[in-house]
Amino acid sequence: MLADSVIVVDEVHSFDRNLFSALKQFLKTFSVPVLCMTASLTEMRIQDLKERGLQVFPADPNQFAELKEAADMPRYQVRVLGGIEEAQAVVKRSLDSERRVLWVVNRLDPCQELAQRLGALCYHSRFKLEDRHKKQNEVIALFKQSEQRGFAVTTQVCEMSLDLDAQLLISETSPITSLIQRMGRCNRHAKPGDGKLGKVYLYRPGSIKPYRQEDLEGLDQFLKAIDGEIISQTGLQELLQQFGPREVDVEKYAAFLECGPWAVARENSLVEEQDWTVQAILDDDLGRYFELRRERKPIDGLIVPVPRGTAFQDRRVGRFLRVAPSSHYSPEYGFFRQPVERGK
Repeated sequence: MLADSVIVVDEVHSFDRNLFSALKQFLKTFSVPVLCMTASLTEMRIQDLKERGLQVFPADPNQFAELKEAADMPRYQVRVLGGIEEAQAVVKRSLDSERRVLWVVNRLDPCQELAQRLGALCYHSRFKLEDRHKKQNEVIALFKQSEQRGFAVTTQVCEMSLDLDAQLLISETSPITSLIQRMGRCNRHAKPGDGKLGKVYLYRPGSIKPYRQEDLEGLDQFLKAIDGEIISQTGLQELLQQFGPREVDVEKYAAFLECGPWAVARENSLVEEQDWTVQAILDDDLGRYFELRRERKPIDGLIVPVPRGTAFQDRRVGRFLRVAPSSHYSPEYGFFRQPVERGK
């Protein structure tokens, strides 16, 4: 399959060190066409990819004058807040004047809690696939219109390929590359000369999870540099090069390449929590699951990722799936760690 393929690797900025190491080893091992895409990347990682045969495109940004003009224009007005209480106050006074508000948090449990408390759309990864498709389309549709008020609380899944254009963005602090990516969901369709600025409010969460301290290298200096400023996409990239991680990404064990015929993926990234999740079927969906299996139809829409401790094994669904209690699930807010009241 690889021999006849062109490989596209998207959102490279979001890779942790293990996953980025696996990418480098893949590039070194396979001689196939590869396109790596990202909105922002540290100079050290750019150099790593160049050493493995990739070329920066465009080599000269001036060849694409319109793109350069859009990157250089003032786009964001940034303020660093003292905490979540200030963030909630900003939302309450801004929902009437700012029609599209996006709030991004780093962990899934606070996402559900905030969305319930503030009456916002809730979007994260812990939905049944059929419900997640609906929620994603609902969020995208809400942020495309301009008349109706749009307010969503999401985890960092919003960073990945969602075309959202918020007028006001509130975000917990995170690694610099992730913050830049989140800011790209604010004032996204601005054009040079229109004078529009997206409002960005950042605050520190109570815990750095799911990130590690080394993931947040340079964050304090970055926040100090943008607090109270009006800044462009180019300015953000320059600050990333100035304050981004300096530590060399050492190549690590890559299970896909090194574990022989029994390939097991150990590289784990792009997660909202540090605890492991498992793929499960809700117990209320078992009837539909068995019916679809008998009819040889896909069962993917019923699968929901849940925390490992909330699911149990059931031989009827095979060894690769587990069963989770429907009492923990809400179509509006996803799967909770604890039972929820029906109708929520």
